[in-house]
Amino acid sequence: MTDTPDPSQDPTATAAHDPAPVAAPVPAPTGEDTVWAVPAHLAPPARRSRPWLRTALRWSIATVLCAAVGTGTAFAVMAPDRTDLPGLKTPADGRYVFPAFVLPPMPSAASDTENTPSDGSHPLHTADLRGLLLPVPVGGRLAAAYPGAHGWYPSSAYAAKFTTGASLLTTFADRGLRHIAATAWTAPDGTRTEIYLLAFRSETTASERVLQDTLNLRLAAAPKAVSDTTTVFPGLNTAPGVLIQPAGGAQPAVDLGMVNEGDVEEVVVMSNPKAVSPTAFQQVMILQGEILQS
Repeated sequence: MTDTPDPSQDPTATAAHDPAPVAAPVPAPTGEDTVWAVPAHLAPPARRSRPWLRTALRWSIATVLCAAVGTGTAFAVMAPDRTDLPGLKTPADGRYVFPAFVLPPMPSAASDTENTPSDGSHPLHTADLRGLLLPVPVGGRLAAAYPGAHGWYPSSAYAAKFTTGASLLTTFADRGLRHIAATAWTAPDGTRTEIYLLAFRSETTASERVLQDTLNLRLAAAPKAVSDTTTVFPGLNTAPGVLIQPAGGAQPAVDLGMVNEGDVEEVVVMSNPKAVSPTAFQQVMILQGEILQS
């Protein structure tokens, strides 16, 4: 009787009957997962760091920007003012353009004690009044008949300009008039300006003279002038007395202003066949007064 082999004791038989192991499926490659590496001998060489190139580029950009800004600024500076463009020009308000003014030197022998009045008023003007006259504005024509910085104006010629000339000369002698500095010019607008600086022996005397002149003084060329209290003169120590005559018939327009500046009476006369610019009159009064105050 033949023995039947035991399959459990024969490894070969066991292997023949066991199923073979199944490997895990490999996913098919897709286009997104495929990476193609460049061979090392075909790869480009690594870029070297060049800091100097970046610096040069930055400076080049900065230079271009500065040039652009500078050019724009130059055009802005050379561009005409808005008020100078046709249709946008601001109308002139009548003011004059005066050259630079330099105060004359003080006398070497002058001292505050010697020139301070005993009544406590402002010191006397020790500087030469002829050097304190307002200069001729740009474009103005100087009147040759007035001495300006080269001499004193005769008191008789000054008094003759007013309707009460004879009494004025008597008042000058009583009040101690020392001298008169005077100048005159004609501006480009046709307005004639006359400035008189009357120096008295004290501020009190000059102040009294201004008050009397405001009430009684009348120009022979403007007998119908009337008092005006509406014009303001900022910067002056005291309010001026002002007389105004409008143009009419054969009479020109005349503005007369009088103000006390220490021991000096400032008198300004401006006349024009048509009209005197209120702004110009105000400007001349204030500037001459500020010169005397300095």
